[in-house]
Amino acid sequence: MNTNPKFKLLFNQIVDENYLRNELARLNRIYSRRYHYPVIPQPYFENYYQKLLSEIKNCNHQFHGYTTRDIYDGHSGKTRTLHIPEINDRLYESVIMKIVEPSFSSQGSNRWTRIPYASITGRGLSACIRAIKNYIGCCSLIKQPWALKLDIRKYYESINHDRMNEVIDRYFKNDRIVGTHLKQIVASFDQGLPIGTYSSQFLANLYLADLDFMCAQLDNDGRCNVVRYMDDIVVICSDYLKLLEMQKAITDWCTGVGLTLHEPIVANLANGELIQMCGMMFGYNGVWITPVTKNHMIQQYDEIVAHLKWGQITDLDLGRAAALKGWISNSTEQVLLNSMHFPDLIPQLTQILHGDYDDRQRNYLEQ
Repeated sequence: MNTNPKFKLLFNQIVDENYLRNELARLNRIYSRRYHYPVIPQPYFENYYQKLLSEIKNCNHQFHGYTTRDIYDGHSGKTRTLHIPEINDRLYESVIMKIVEPSFSSQGSNRWTRIPYASITGRGLSACIRAIKNYIGCCSLIKQPWALKLDIRKYYESINHDRMNEVIDRYFKNDRIVGTHLKQIVASFDQGLPIGTYSSQFLANLYLADLDFMCAQLDNDGRCNVVRYMDDIVVICSDYLKLLEMQKAITDWCTGVGLTLHEPIVANLANGELIQMCGMMFGYNGVWITPVTKNHMIQQYDEIVAHLKWGQITDLDLGRAAALKGWISNSTEQVLLNSMHFPDLIPQLTQILHGDYDDRQRNYLEQ
């Protein structure tokens, strides 16, 4: 069977001597800034490059295990355990995902339906929120809107390796080398998928791709729109019976692959009931940020301002500020947006980060 030309081109590009060396140098700079020390010291760079090139060509990378760290998720109010790969494994995964992700997420690709939004290039949280708002608005014009919220219990832990490998084989049937690398990543974790790595986010989306296609086929008349943000699913429908049909179909599919859903929540939005998704509460007349998420956002904002005051701004702070602005902008809470001075804060952070670090640190201390 012939290899998919797009994957063959990407794979040849990755193992090209100049490309891989430049990509490894780029990742080294990124992770070195993040960890505040040279991840690959210059004297060892060439040896590391040759080793990585051999591992990619021969599909024989050996993983070193994961360390864990508990973090508080300010949007759900829950504590989650992150699984952090060693830096060698993280660099390897980053390079492999440069082959895999573009062909699935590039504009015009039909690999994803319009249903999933998490960890997909060109989509993300803001696009997910806008989609739910638009679907509620469209249903409101036709008939009173109904909403269904479903989420999978302990999703990452419940992913079955055998089925994950079967999904990989099916979606990468013309690209066995790429599929082998992905299955090596799956096998690096004892049960399910690790939480917090880029590759696991892609694989967790891929695991539910069949569910997305099934929902898209059931929604062939446009009366029942489905939005999925990883394992959280919201269905917006103008027909209550159609909503129940979609609920049964999703429940049956999940049961068939060994996934368990939490108790479903059904809301009549026209009667003032709300549905919660991604730290937001969606209603007939607006979108509000949940109290837990709002407290988390204020805490993050205070941290950014403190870093600004003491001259410790990083790229992470700029990304967090942009994310906070996008989050609030998609809600009806403009008072909160104005109180955080984002119109002035983000340009200021951008200007700082484009300058020399020593100069900007000195300027802050002088202020």
